[in-house]
Amino acid sequence: MRAVAVQPDGRVIIGGQFTTVNGVMRNRIARLNADGSLDTTFDTSVGANGVVNAVAVQSDGKVIIGGTFTMVNNVSRLGIARLQGAFEDMDNDGIGDDSDNCPSNPNSDQADADNDGQGDACDVDDDNDGQTDADEIACGSNPLDATSQAPDFDNDNSPDCIDADDDNDSVLDVDDAFPFNPNESVDTDGDGTGDNADTGDDNDGQTDADETACGSNPLFTASKSADNDGDNSPDCVDPDDDNDGVPDTADNCPLTSNPNQADFDLDGVGDVCDSATGPPTNKDQCKNGGWMRFDNPMFRNQGQCVSYVNGRQR
Repeated sequence: MRAVAVQPDGRVIIGGQFTTVNGVMRNRIARLNADGSLDTTFDTSVGANGVVNAVAVQSDGKVIIGGTFTMVNNVSRLGIARLQGAFEDMDNDGIGDDSDNCPSNPNSDQADADNDGQGDACDVDDDNDGQTDADEIACGSNPLDATSQAPDFDNDNSPDCIDADDDNDSVLDVDDAFPFNPNESVDTDGDGTGDNADTGDDNDGQTDADETACGSNPLFTASKSADNDGDNSPDCVDPDDDNDGVPDTADNCPLTSNPNQADFDLDGVGDVCDSATGPPTNKDQCKNGGWMRFDNPMFRNQGQCVSYVNGRQR
């Protein structure tokens, strides 16, 4: 060995007449780590074809060698040459780019909190917890502690304090009535229950399903389906439209309450909704003043009513 130069990072450039270092081919120039081992990242290929007697490291990291050589890496160089990349230090922090964990950001301490090989100075997520340092600082968690994470409802690594869509339902929080419920975003009637779960979105008493079935608008309070008995079960789906306990299918007045189903003239239409009473079909209907109830036809007395019935039965 004829020449030695120490780089700012502690590694050593050596020159001489040798052709191997620690059993590895290195023609007359090599670099050693601070512990004396060969730096295998520094390989000058075929090297110099003659003895290297002098080595110097420039401020820009490039290495100047001098000696009796006429060729370096098969390029004609008569006794002096400059080597590229021997010690590049782009950020000028004293750590060579080939070993700097942040070659573009000065960080002479090479701090790497999460040991991911990327220095803290250029690592956007120093604790490697999925949330960026900037987001953690903004939201109050510790960017250097993986166990300290800012609240993140939808687990998208964008903390709630800066996430524009906290439940990740594609509806921005500012437009979402339920920003922390991915299944709901609209509450038409403002009752605190989202439309998807709300059986009555317009809060008019009729369920969405009934309104849809009966043709009214389930999202508009002023639009309600016909409901004869006011029980909020629209007529089109209500089995008892007059709420008298008699199903519509058997009710002789399905829209007028008449639980006793009275039908004096026995015409199949209940008395409470029958527009005309008569004609009589048997003499008993004429008794006890019954003749006075008929108006189709009308009678002057019971005898006339009985005669009418007898005449129809001949």
